Amino acid sequence: VDDDDPSALGSYIAADPAYDRPTVYAMIIFLLLYAPCMVTVAVMVRETGWKWAMFALWGALGFSYILSVIVYQGARLILI
Repeated sequence: VDDDDPSALGSYIAADPAYDRPTVYAMIIFLLLYAPCMVTVAVMVRETGWKWAMFALWGALGFSYILSVIVYQGARLILI
């Protein structure tokens, strides 16, 4: 990938067969829903304690992972 050409990365990703539409949809869902920033987690630790902060962190990660798997599998059934 050429550092001087900003469209080179997009062309490289578009040509890669690993990035099909179901994969991209699942990645978007995961990135939209996964854990909050670490500053938010630190504030939750301070205000509610480690137990609730870790529950919120792992709960958000688990929920986003499960939903992205559902989206991926559904998109594969519909699109491929």
